[in-house]
Amino acid sequence: MESLSASPRPLKSISRTDERVKSLIAMGLMLISQLVNLCESALVFVNFVKDNASMGVVRRKTDRHLLDILRFVWQASI
Repeated sequence: MESLSASPRPLKSISRTDERVKSLIAMGLMLISQLVNLCESALVFVNFVKDNASMGVVRRKTDRHLLDILRFVWQASI
């Protein structure tokens, strides 16, 4: 049985752990960046739809399709 003394971890193990942490942080930041881009695109799309709807270009049936698309994009982002 190994002793449970407070011996420090080997340097090699620490550097591997540091690399994993850095990798996870980088992936998290990329994910946040992608979510921000998705939200910006959704806002542009919603503004486009609102502008066209106010001009009477978009009809009720099209509105439902656009809402379905927005729901799909929202669910895909979660």
